[in-house]
Amino acid sequence: MFSQFRRSFIPTCSQLSSMILSENSAFMTVGYCNMASDFRINEFTDKYLNRRKAEFTEKLEIFSPFQQATIPIYRVTNSEGQFIDPNYDFDFSKEMAVKMYKYMVTIHEMDKILYDSQRQGRISFYLTNTGEEAAQIGSAAGIHDDDLMYGQYREAGSLLYRGFSIEKFMHQCYGNAKDI
Repeated sequence: MFSQFRRSFIPTCSQLSSMILSENSAFMTVGYCNMASDFRINEFTDKYLNRRKAEFTEKLEIFSPFQQATIPIYRVTNSEGQFIDPNYDFDFSKEMAVKMYKYMVTIHEMDKILYDSQRQGRISFYLTNTGEEAAQIGSAAGIHDDDLMYGQYREAGSLLYRGFSIEKFMHQCYGNAKDI
C-alpha cells in the first residue's frame, strides 16, 4: 500500500528541485534529500566510515558487533529513492504517512522561527532539528503511546508527534510564565 502512495505522492529529489512554490501555498513542500549529484549512498568510502567500506543489507537482523568487522547498513530504498524490493509493504496507511510528513514540515518551520529568535537575542538557547526530522517523527510513530521515550536536544519532533504543542514549545523556549 505504501509503495503505491510513495509513487503517487512523494516526489523524487529531481522533482522537488524543480518545484516552484508560492508564498500562498497552504502546505509547502520541503525537500529532505541530498541534491549533490556526485554523492550516492552506495559510494561510501573509507573517509566516511573510519577507513572501512560500507556494506548494505536489505535484510533486517540483529547480531553482535563482534561477529563481523563492520555492521551492515540497513536500507529499504536505493540512492535514487526507489524501493529495493518492489513488493515491500509498510504497515501504515497513507493518512499516517501524510500525518508524519506534516509533522516533519512543522518542526522544520518551528526551527526557523526559534533559530531566528535565538540569533536576535530573544531566547538564550536553541538547537535546530535540521536533518533529523524523519528520524524523530518515525521513531515516535513507531512506538506505542504508553511506551517510555527519553528525549534530548534535537528531538523536538518526537515531542510534537506525541502532542506537545507549538505553543508549549514557544513558552518553554521563551521561558515565560506559561512555561511548563
